Amino acid sequence: MANSKRNNKEIAGTCIQTANAENLVARVIDDMRLFQDVLALNPALVQLLQDGLMPIQKRLEALDKTVGKQIHEYSRNTIALLIQNNSLNDFKTFLQTLETVARESANHFECTVITAVEVSDDVKNQIQKALEKKFKGTVRIQSEIDPSIVGGLVVRCGDWKYQSTIQSKLQQLHNHLVYSE
Repeated sequence: MANSKRNNKEIAGTCIQTANAENLVARVIDDMRLFQDVLALNPALVQLLQDGLMPIQKRLEALDKTVGKQIHEYSRNTIALLIQNNSLNDFKTFLQTLETVARESANHFECTVITAVEVSDDVKNQIQKALEKKFKGTVRIQSEIDPSIVGGLVVRCGDWKYQSTIQSKLQQLHNHLVYSE
């Protein structure tokens, strides 16, 4: 099992290194997320792609019929390698490893910005540029709406979190009023 994890980290590292050279890290991560969704919707596909009795060429043909035209060749070749290594059973963990390697070696960050209401593309671009400056790398933003924060925003990038919301300020005020002497 530990050997499998190490091997998957090596595969993820090679994939990200190759994608980074062509400025395709975000594309490869998108492709892998798409493939994870396909696997989740079709558990029989995992069994088919992992069937050691079926020739590898037939399994790769099944891969190509499923997502071949929708993903970049780097993504396809990485998935093919995982199929050859019988490593698809825990693709979710592989994807997490891939995202970690992208963050660590390619300075690519997948960030979530949570606001009370939808923000304009201009605001998203300003946030993205500020985060790229902070992290000295590339940033891709995914937006979420949570009306409970009332106003302001929450930004999550991996383990890093920034919170400046009316909800958090009201909670601080409440705590000060209730717990101060």
